[in-house]
Formats: sequence, C-alpha cells, structure tokens
Amino acid sequence: MADEVVTTDSTSIAETATGGDPGSAVEQPDVTHGGDTNQATETAEATTTEDLDDNTFEEQIRDLSEEEKKTKSQERRERRQKRDQERIDRAVEERFAKREAERAETDRVASAEAAKKTQAEAWHKRFGELVGTPEIRASLAQEIDALTSDVGALNPNSDQFDLDVLEQKQAALVERLARRDTLNANLKTYQEIDQFQLENSQDEWAFGAASLPPEYQQRYLNSTTISGLLNTHEAGIVARERATAKVERDKLESEWSDKLEKEVAAHSATRTGAPGAGPAPNGSNGTGGGAGILTLARYNAMSTPERMKLTSAQRDDMMARHLAERNAGR
Repeated sequence: MADEVVTTDSTSIAETATGGDPGSAVEQPDVTHGGDTNQATETAEATTTEDLDDNTFEEQIRDLSEEEKKTKSQERRERRQKRDQERIDRAVEERFAKREAERAETDRVASAEAAKKTQAEAWHKRFGELVGTPEIRASLAQEIDALTSDVGALNPNSDQFDLDVLEQKQAALVERLARRDTLNANLKTYQEIDQFQLENSQDEWAFGAASLPPEYQQRYLNSTTISGLLNTHEAGIVARERATAKVERDKLESEWSDKLEKEVAAHSATRTGAPGAGPAPNGSNGTGGGAGILTLARYNAMSTPERMKLTSAQRDDMMARHLAERNAGR
C-alpha cells in the first residue's frame, strides 16, 4: 500500500512540476540542495553549462565536435533529470510524513476520547451503585413487584405449596427492599452534601456577588447547582464591568464635549483676526457657525462624502485659521 501511495504521488508531483508533460522535466531550471558533497561538486562543475540558458549553452559548446556536443547535452539532461527526481522524491516524502502526522494526531484524539468515555462510564457505574441510576432503580422496582406478586400467589392451602420456595421468594424480596432502602438513604445523604456544598459556595462568594447588578444577585441566590452559581457569577461580573465602562465613557465624552465647546468658542472669538478668516461657514457635519466651526481636526474626522460637500472657500478658511493658530503658538 505504501509503494502505491509513493508511485501515485510521484506521478502527480512530476506532472505538476513540468506543466503536465513528464518529458519536459529535463528542461526545468537547476536547483541545488546542500548537504550532499557529490551533488555540490557536480553542480560546481556544471555551472558553465547546465545553469546557462540554451543560447549561452550552445555558444559554449559551439567549438566542440559533434560527439562532444552530444555527450555534453546528454550529461546536462541526465543531471537535470536526476535533480528533478530528487525534488519529486523529497516532495513525496514530505507529503507522506504530513499524512502520517495527521493520522497520528487523529489516533491521539480518538484515544483521548475513548479514555474519557471509559472514565465517565466507570464513574457513572460507581455512582449508580451508591445512589442508583434511573436504570438500576427501574430494574430493582420490577424485581420487587415480581417477587411481591410471586409471594402473594403462593397459597399455603394449595396442594402444590412448597414452603422452601416461599422462604426463598421472601428472602429475595427482603434483600431487594433492603437494597432499595440503602439506595434511598445514600441518595438522601448525597443530596444533603450537595446542598451543603452549594450553600457553602454561595457564602464563600457572597461578598463578590454583592456588587453584581440586582438581577444577577437574585439569579445568584436562586441557583440550584454549583455550575449555575459560577455561570451566573461570571455573567454578572461581565455585565457589571460593562456598565461601569459605559459610565466612565459617558463621563469622559461629556468632559471632552465641554472642553471642545469652550475651545471652539475661544477660537470663534479670535478667528476674525486670522488672515483670510471670514464669517463661519454654513452647512452641516461640523461646518456650521458657532460650535460647528470647521477645524482641521473636524475635517480629518469627516468621511469622504462629507468632505466633498465642502466648498473651496470653506477649506481655505479652515487652513487659514489653522496656520494662524499655529503661528500664534510659536
């Protein structure tokens, strides 16, 4: 099977490398791979012939005899064929190694899943023996019903009455009833421990839960499992942090909005002294008068369609104010 894979890959790679014509492999450009002394030597010797284009190669062997020309050309073709085959072999080996690695990873994942499943089944069986799984309890109930029916059907006055059979049925029934009582007692103990763990966890994280939004605090207190407790606590923390971040963002936006209005008002009061400055441009999108005076910062924040709505005069006024402000700050 491995030989078939290598043969198929070799053919495919060879056709890909030569554009679909295996025979054209002899005309592929030369590539030298280090690490092999003999190959490096051959490459060095072939530098003046094989690595040259066809026209230069023909010029080099022009003064040779026809027999020598044939020999040089044949050697050139053989070297190229050898190197092409080496490239194909390496590509096949790399592809085969990749497939083997993928197969090994698939086997590893499958083995891990099988081990996880086996462990879960073992835990389920052990847990069922202690408190009884639904299947175990159903089977036990059926046995108790059947034994109860059998004991009731045995009539001491019957000619076919067998005292030994009655005692065996009664003993089996007592054993099944005791088994059911044990499972019920174990289940009750488990439920009490589980509730204790839940309440203990709630108390342990109560301080952190006190800072959660009100709706999450209620859900936290109403949780019936530890996993539900953790999920609610996590979701509450995320909601709390988002609300806090929104408050901070709104506060910063309000502060900077006030600062911007004051700066715009200050510029508006002094812009008449700027060279080329005129009345505040009319328009929308930050181009109106007053608080909407066009500044370079606002211009940079505009979208392309908004900029296209501006007139040349508006742009000139904006640059005049910007240059005046920059010169005044020197």
